Amino acid sequence: MKRHEPGREFKWGDEMTQPQISVSFLSGAYHGEEWQKYQQVESLRDDEQPDQHLQCYNLLELDGRSPYVRDPREGIVVAAMLRHAINGLLQREGFETQTIQELLGHGKKGSQIACLPLPSIGHRHADGMIRRVMLKTTDSFVLDRLGRGLDGCDLRDKEHPVAMLSPIRGSDVVVDRFTCESEVWETVTPVILPGYDQIGNSKRKTEKLISRSILHSGFTPSQVCRIWYRESPWNHHGYPAGTYQTAMYMRYPQYHVRVEFRRPVCGPLILGSGRYFGLGLMVGTEENSLYDAA
Repeated sequence: MKRHEPGREFKWGDEMTQPQISVSFLSGAYHGEEWQKYQQVESLRDDEQPDQHLQCYNLLELDGRSPYVRDPREGIVVAAMLRHAINGLLQREGFETQTIQELLGHGKKGSQIACLPLPSIGHRHADGMIRRVMLKTTDSFVLDRLGRGLDGCDLRDKEHPVAMLSPIRGSDVVVDRFTCESEVWETVTPVILPGYDQIGNSKRKTEKLISRSILHSGFTPSQVCRIWYRESPWNHHGYPAGTYQTAMYMRYPQYHVRVEFRRPVCGPLILGSGRYFGLGLMVGTEENSLYDAA
């Protein structure tokens, strides 16, 4: 394997001067200054994380016999197909239009369902291709309704059925890498910054925007030890930042990010503006494995 530089390192607070904030867990942003428009949902201690309810599925071909495989750079397409299936199911289940809009990210912050395509990782011969998806939400009731309704559901690409969902029951070597407990986490898909990091011709605010992305995901500065970022992937499963498909409203700079916490935290961890679509998805890893990339 080719040895890469570890990336630029900084500590939270080393970046450009930040606004004074009253930190608590927020859905989508932190409480203070211009970010007051976001809704505060729950205060957490520094050793706590928000509740996460998960359901995972294998992607199968329509005959149900072989895996449906997709390039990880097209993960947002898989997420969009899953969101379309969820929208149809919620309508059939009788959910109100406003509730469906909130669950799909159009409206009140805090209840949105994250649709996360999972690259195949976890062993030396894994190829990084998408064969599984994960649903993540804070609402266990909604997830239970989805879990029953999505079993065997078709996924459509441009209105044509291309795959079907099969629930993962029990342990799965790939899923376990995203849901483990670890002090060190690194991106498998790049973080999309919540804004442009170039100011004028030279001044950049990359580190401030990365810090903001971590805060958006519910973590406070006191929980984080060190942060690294770079454009190249951390391991041989990934691709350079900027090569992943995004929606028009996500056309902000991308970086691969590594975060070292002061104590172990549980996954899944997803950072940045694409976190509800699987961009900025992180994997728990060992310290010595982080600098190897193909």
